[in-house]
Amino acid sequence: MILFNKDEAAWVNLQVKLLEDAIVAETGKCVKISIDGVENAEELIIDDIIKITSEVLKVPIFKIMQPNRKHEVIMARYVCFHLIKNYIGKQKLKVLAKIFNKDHTTILHAYREIDDMIATNFDDFISRYDKVNSKIKQYELDEQNQNTDEPQ
Repeated sequence: MILFNKDEAAWVNLQVKLLEDAIVAETGKCVKISIDGVENAEELIIDDIIKITSEVLKVPIFKIMQPNRKHEVIMARYVCFHLIKNYIGKQKLKVLAKIFNKDHTTILHAYREIDDMIATNFDDFISRYDKVNSKIKQYELDEQNQNTDEPQ
């Protein structure tokens, strides 16, 4: 645990408030940051990707999140892993492993599987993957437009 004197604590609290405001301005998503850490702003993006993947691929979220070995569920989960990597970066492997309750090697395997399917031009898969990706991009645009339309 880090201890701050009064002046340092005031400076940290100010920086935290400025960061919260910047995140809201940039993403339109409210984030509460504590001195102990960030209530993960990226989890909002992850939740959106999981929700959209679930809708487009018609696999319920609870099936994506729970252990399930059915092919369509595994592929939906893999699509989530791959898209999340594209949107928040591969360095968040531990975050993904924790959220999905999977080993990091499972997530690495999923990345490779999806990359291989795209590389081999598996048309049916690519069209579904692109559909999910397009919907996520549209969702982001809608969020940005909604934030610019709101009075400040």
